[in-house]
Amino acid sequence: MVFLNSYGAIIEKMVTPDEGCIIDSGHIVAFEDTLQYDVQMASRSMWSSLASGEGLVCRFRGQGRVWYQTRNLSAFAQILSGLVGEK
Repeated sequence: MVFLNSYGAIIEKMVTPDEGCIIDSGHIVAFEDTLQYDVQMASRSMWSSLASGEGLVCRFRGQGRVWYQTRNLSAFAQILSGLVGEK
């Protein structure tokens, strides 16, 4: 049994050999060890990846499940910072 926690909803995605899956690295919660993955820049160049705010993504291949969250730590921190100091 496994318990997962995230900064948003957790979505389960089935990856098949015919159809890979690309997910922002900041949103990945867990994945099965039957999947292979590569970490890549979101854009063609480092500058484009940084300028777009995307950074790195993971490209999954094979057969298995990946779980990802609808929010990441940065988005969660922005929500909290908006609440700090409010009355």
